Amino acid sequence: MIIEILTSSFAVLILVLLPFIGRAYWIYKQLQKNGLKTQGEITAYEECSNNKGIKSFFPIVRFSTNHRQEVHQRTLYGLKANQYIGKGAKVEIIYLENKPTRFMLQDHNPFKTDGLILAAFIVSFFISLLVLLHSFSNLF
Repeated sequence: MIIEILTSSFAVLILVLLPFIGRAYWIYKQLQKNGLKTQGEITAYEECSNNKGIKSFFPIVRFSTNHRQEVHQRTLYGLKANQYIGKGAKVEIIYLENKPTRFMLQDHNPFKTDGLILAAFIVSFFISLLVLLHSFSNLF
């Protein structure tokens, strides 16, 4: 009984997190497919830590769009410590023309290094869904 409760709880957690991961991946693919490129400058960093103390660094970048709109904010995706780029560095940016505040560093693919984790998450989702359906079928 305890194992069924734990697996059902895990299944619900996976079902809750999947839309967030899916949305982040969808935005990334939109940037890759439809994004415009320009050069920007890293002016600062916003540092975040997860519950395990692992730090991510979100570059704050200044750039101008093709329509001369000035954007100065943090990127959508953070960098790990070993990917850190110095302040003042010139970087290539990909942004959406209709929403230039959605941008990322061209050379940073947040899903490349975490592709295995994403694949494991998707497999876990389907296993969790099956466990959850099995648990519901036992109730009736």
